[in-house]
Amino acid sequence: MHRRFLLSASALTLSLSLVALAHPSLVTAHKKFQVTGGSVDLVTIKTQPPTPVLEAAVEKMENDEVALFKKNLADMSKDAEVKDCTLEVSLSKQSSTPRYRSLVLISSQDLHGAHPGYITDIVNYDSKSDKIVKLSDLFLPGTPYLKKLSAYCSRQLKARGLTQDAMFSPGVAPKPDNYKLFYLKPGKLVIYFDVYQVASYADGPQEVAVPLSELAGMLRPEVR
Repeated sequence: MHRRFLLSASALTLSLSLVALAHPSLVTAHKKFQVTGGSVDLVTIKTQPPTPVLEAAVEKMENDEVALFKKNLADMSKDAEVKDCTLEVSLSKQSSTPRYRSLVLISSQDLHGAHPGYITDIVNYDSKSDKIVKLSDLFLPGTPYLKKLSAYCSRQLKARGLTQDAMFSPGVAPKPDNYKLFYLKPGKLVIYFDVYQVASYADGPQEVAVPLSELAGMLRPEVR
């Protein structure tokens, strides 16, 4: 069975050529190669000065996507000839604070379905500790941050009229898997909900920017 991929329209406008991004220390290029049944186009991340931990995290994510792509092709080939399928991984956006850098990456698989499928991965890098961080790393142990995030995001999404879909309540429930996609920008923690998590495919992915002031008393000192 194929993994369901999720739509992000911003990925459709990305350039495939070498580009220098707004942050002068980050440059991307594309690496293309063939696999049985299709082709792969991956973004490569290079930083100056080098940050091997960040670059390795992006590479690992891409390797996982390539492995999944190959598996999907192999599964499809059991029933019919497979050719000209594609996988593309692109940098959709980046965000940074004095301490943290966040990279939002979009993986697109075209398996000749009704439309290509997309899924989002976000890498959050702590430049002070030289580590990749997950959401729980931002909060003090034992604090009810998931309940706080769930309540805040629910209010914001309800204001957009997104409560009619059956996936809304389970999608915003205070569970770690619902809040694993996030990025940081000055003064805010942005929660990213993929398509089908809280709303229909037509509504697209949803982002909720949570002011850090809403999380007072829960954040670690270095995040505030």
